[in-house]
Amino acid sequence: MAKNTQNQTHIIGLKKDIVDEQTGAPAGYHVINDLHIGYGSAYATATLASYYSQKLHEAGKQPMGSTTVTLYGTPPRGTDVQDWAYRSIAAETAPDALDPYGNPVQPHQFSGADLVFAPADAGTEAG
Repeated sequence: MAKNTQNQTHIIGLKKDIVDEQTGAPAGYHVINDLHIGYGSAYATATLASYYSQKLHEAGKQPMGSTTVTLYGTPPRGTDVQDWAYRSIAAETAPDALDPYGNPVQPHQFSGADLVFAPADAGTEAG
């Protein structure tokens, strides 16, 4: 399971060192740029923008690239949707996991990422 990098309020990103597939450069900080939830089909897609570091994201720099991942299931009613998505993205994929159609779920590069929480006084979400 992903661990917290801070014990604060809501999740604003993920930390995990990967190699960006489009540029070949290392990226360590990732934020949800787009999130689509298909309640009727019980899945979601999240597009994550990748940055070299959290500091560069916070400075308003452009992302290095983006990656789209599929999440199976939908957030429970009353849940913070972004927190649900970040937790789902960072969750480890069980070896025997199946999608709603009975096909094996392939792990993605963000599994096991650390969750990044907003400071308690941050007010609004960034990402």
